[in-house]
Amino acid sequence: MNGASCAWHRGKVIGGTSVVNGMLYVRGSKLDFDEWYHMGNPGWSYQDVLPFFKKSEDQQDPWVARDTTYHSTGGLLPVSTPAFKTPLADAFLHAVKYNGHKVLDVNGADANGFSLLQVRTFF
Repeated sequence: MNGASCAWHRGKVIGGTSVVNGMLYVRGSKLDFDEWYHMGNPGWSYQDVLPFFKKSEDQQDPWVARDTTYHSTGGLLPVSTPAFKTPLADAFLHAVKYNGHKVLDVNGADANGFSLLQVRTFF
């Protein structure tokens, strides 16, 4: 809280917080896509769907966008890491690393670890 003000989404409208629509950007597990492919669904392996994820994405976080194997810029879906975060977020990631876990991009090469949220960016 800065100056008794909180930047967290809240729903002071008819419909409540569900109207706010703070969408996380999480593609899902590569293993699930590959399992769907092996169950007889051609075109659903992770390598098959990855080009569509990349085509739609406009990654605005330079740290994430540098991985051009899994991310791209210029698509119609702006995605970024929120500018607002509490000191607790950094402390959590520091503790994760200290305890031997990975801090990574959950929409990148490996989704098994911890990261800051990626969200659909609204302008």
